[in-house]
Amino acid sequence: MIIASIIEVARLITGQQESTMNGASSVIFYTWDDAVTWARIQSEDVVYGTNSYNARCLVICINTDTEERRWWYNGVEYTG
Repeated sequence: MIIASIIEVARLITGQQESTMNGASSVIFYTWDDAVTWARIQSEDVVYGTNSYNARCLVICINTDTEERRWWYNGVEYTG
């Protein structure tokens, strides 16, 4: 099973954590391809809500069978 989670959200204007936009979010996937696509898209610059908050998300995917971890920020994978 692959668990993907949004860890942190930052506003593009300040680049800092935006506590009003944070919240726990996890999704379960059965293939890496689906999880990777979701993580990449979710981490990219997005405009949220009526206040037009531009945000980037820090996203992680963990494979519970192999304990492999991969993470993305701003559409770029930083696994290493």
